[in-house]
Amino acid sequence: MEIKKHFYNFTNSKSNAVYKMKKVVLLLFVLFSFHTKAQDCNTEIPFGENAEVGAFARINGANIYFETYGDPENQTILIIHENGGSIKTMGCQISHFLENYHVISADNRAHGKSEGDAKWLTFEQMANDYIAIMDYLSIARVFIIGYGDGANIALELASKHPNRVSKLVVSSPNLRPGSDAIHVSELETNRNYLEKIEEKIFRNDSTNNWERARAQMELMKFQPNMSNQDLKRIECPVLVVASDNDVVKLGHVIDIYNNLKKAQLFIIPNTSYDYIHKEYVFYNFVVEKFLDEPFEEKHTVSRNKEFKSSPIKELEKK
Repeated sequence: MEIKKHFYNFTNSKSNAVYKMKKVVLLLFVLFSFHTKAQDCNTEIPFGENAEVGAFARINGANIYFETYGDPENQTILIIHENGGSIKTMGCQISHFLENYHVISADNRAHGKSEGDAKWLTFEQMANDYIAIMDYLSIARVFIIGYGDGANIALELASKHPNRVSKLVVSSPNLRPGSDAIHVSELETNRNYLEKIEEKIFRNDSTNNWERARAQMELMKFQPNMSNQDLKRIECPVLVVASDNDVVKLGHVIDIYNNLKKAQLFIIPNTSYDYIHKEYVFYNFVVEKFLDEPFEEKHTVSRNKEFKSSPIKELEKK
């Protein structure tokens, strides 16, 4: 709250404004002194390969693989991985939250051990898969942590089934697939990889499941296609997360934040899209704080106004 206080109480005096900017920088420095050095998490649990807790369920025409951890009497969290990932990808989060939560994580359709038509994937289809898993396990409502395309699945699920989600964490989400949402360099990388996949398929290469890889890449090329109106149908509190060097443009992330009814924003400094691994301690701490604490509406200033002006812009006017 102190940060916001000094952020908005600018006077007509340039020197006063500069002084207050210094106080903001100092406060941010103190806040991020908790910020850990980049590191990778290590766990002895074989996430994604754990026969003791893994199972298949026949869902919407495909065998979907999932694993469950923690006490079923605790609050349930769905942890949803990114495009091309698997349960294993989210090991840093599963290992943290299983102590106090009931955790469910699945290999998304046509990912990992899960089956699925490799010709075409949709976020709506995968969101329905998670609803079916909840029904299969007789779970009415959940918290969700989604990362990358897992965040897009989570937004789709919460928009279409708002009564099934109590809290939502969406990390590096995007509503659209084009350059207004994704950095051009990332789009070019994906396009080049898709061309190589097409060549592998043309040459009947059998070193990988290239049909599945194409479906995953085309999911990012053509989807998602959500609107701001879709976001407004989400009723639960949402924590929107990104890094300051993400594949998703920061302005697009802020637009998502601004169009949600109940939202908080968490931008991780000095890191990349891989923050769930390299900054997992910091990430898990803030996510758990959001999940554990009651959501409080902020009434001091309109969120739409917050990002239309800044201390720097105020100084530039002088």
